[in-house]
Amino acid sequence: MAILYDFFANLVNEIFVLHRTSTSYNMAGMAETSAAARNLKRLRERSGLSVREVAAAIERPASTYASYEDKYRKPYLPLELAKQLEAVLVGRGAPAITSNDVLALAGVTRALFAGETAAADGERPALERGPQRRRPRAADTAAALAPIPELDVRALAGGGAIPDLADPQAMVAEWQIPFDFLRSHTPAAPASLRIIRVHGDSMVPDFRPGERVLVNTDDRLPSPPGVFIVWDGFGLVIKRLEVIPYSEPATVRLISANADYAVYERPLEDVTVNGRVIGRWQWT
Repeated sequence: MAILYDFFANLVNEIFVLHRTSTSYNMAGMAETSAAARNLKRLRERSGLSVREVAAAIERPASTYASYEDKYRKPYLPLELAKQLEAVLVGRGAPAITSNDVLALAGVTRALFAGETAAADGERPALERGPQRRRPRAADTAAALAPIPELDVRALAGGGAIPDLADPQAMVAEWQIPFDFLRSHTPAAPASLRIIRVHGDSMVPDFRPGERVLVNTDDRLPSPPGVFIVWDGFGLVIKRLEVIPYSEPATVRLISANADYAVYERPLEDVTVNGRVIGRWQWT
């Protein structure tokens, strides 16, 4: 935590506290496709290109490319594939896809990649070449930042549609967080992370009004239980979710940390889970 504190001390005088998370599993107990696979599909759809068009552009069979979207389970895509996709996807979509959006699928940024970063298939990249480890230059470290949008969830709640934290329309700020710090605490791709402010006191003392929390929008399955941002049919709320065992239909229990708020239950199909809370800022 000291590293991040030093980085942000002059800017916000806050400490970023992260909680480690485990890999999510679906209700049948099978491992889901990785966040990298889901983010690849999201970027490709945002670009407006079809599976066949992307496959043709990178000169691979459509079935081979499709497997990276639908079946890939390693945390990061091969770097060579990400480089090919960068040439195809960057500049497309709204907002326009950036190099860092694509290279993050392989666990790198453009700054690190330009600085001789290499990654094996699905493995964490290392800043080394041959037997000698390269010490990152200060300029590299300053540039190796992941842009994380901060959203105003109250703006998302309007318009009659079910809010989704993956929607960039409510962005009010963009935080630059050291990429390596995020990588050391969560396998989530930076493109799937959002920052929001807590409203209301239902989760006091765990989460206080005005505090910022970090949300992984790719982790939407409340198994294992945890704290999530959810649409419960009335509004966007931050609650602890627990699936009630053997319930039919599948039902979740929404729990507040504040004892003044009652526990309530909803059918899982009536609850839109927007993402798991994996961290928060805490005043020192």
